[in-house]
Amino acid sequence: MANTLFEHTVCEHRDATTLITRVTLTEGMPEFDGHFPTQPILPGVVQLNFVQSLTEGWLGRPLRLSAVPQMKFTVPLRPGDMVWITLTYTESSKGHNVTFVYDVARGDNRLHASRGKVIFVER
Repeated sequence: MANTLFEHTVCEHRDATTLITRVTLTEGMPEFDGHFPTQPILPGVVQLNFVQSLTEGWLGRPLRLSAVPQMKFTVPLRPGDMVWITLTYTESSKGHNVTFVYDVARGDNRLHASRGKVIFVER
């Protein structure tokens, strides 16, 4: 399946250590298929895959997921949601360390929908 999240993504900030993007989740995106038919939510595996795709584009190289030391999902992401994804990057002897936060607009507030730390290595 092609990742259609990129079609709805706007880069708001990019430098050597931080990337912030905004994504509008729309009705009918294939990323919601089957999870769940009557009340779709964006699966965690899709969120993690999108972090990898964003990081690969940011760093300009193909990466492989090596470890997920921390991940937490607290607010379901649904069609119609406006989502901000913040990635913070550091490099270590273990690989490319990325901390991510998915924030979602709920009324006048932004809530942490998910967050975590992942380590990528070169493919």
